[in-house]
Amino acid sequence: LPQIANSNFKVNENHKCTAKLPDTYLAELKNATVLSGTDLVIVQDTALYDEIDKEKIGIYSIKSKIIDKISLNNVTLKIPRGKYINIQQGIHFTKDHSVNYYHWLIECLPRLSLIEHLEQNIPLLIDANIPHQSLEALKLINNNRRKLITLCDNTYYKVKQLYYPSQLSILHDNYNNPDYSKDVVYS
Repeated sequence: LPQIANSNFKVNENHKCTAKLPDTYLAELKNATVLSGTDLVIVQDTALYDEIDKEKIGIYSIKSKIIDKISLNNVTLKIPRGKYINIQQGIHFTKDHSVNYYHWLIECLPRLSLIEHLEQNIPLLIDANIPHQSLEALKLINNNRRKLITLCDNTYYKVKQLYYPSQLSILHDNYNNPDYSKDVVYS
């Protein structure tokens, strides 16, 4: 049998903290614009983006290749011109690091739990370039066998009825001085 090598292990008092998981929700958005490689959603002239804590603008790195700058009141985007595809309805299932297996497992796949009650014919909108093993993991737990619509780079998608499942964990890219009670909180 394995032996416990560190039975006297204790968490350093400096690393103890109280953290709050983000509130969970499933938003229904009308006439939204989505892009590959980010969880940013545009509705009319408003950018909706859970990734940035407005109180800490400038601390977090920008993970998405379509986001150029972020300030307290504005987001500057690099949106492809003219090339768009219309989608009747879909479930937003991309993230800024969804091509990374770790982020896919921790940030993306758990969001399936928030959409179980939606009609089975509503497809998942995923990045076209997610790795094979990530797609296999999705197929294993896609219990409703939802159709997948892949979002390609250099294209934007106008979705008439978009469902957006919220994050269940927080993984902010704070390379300066992370506050682990706010920047990295796992469900």
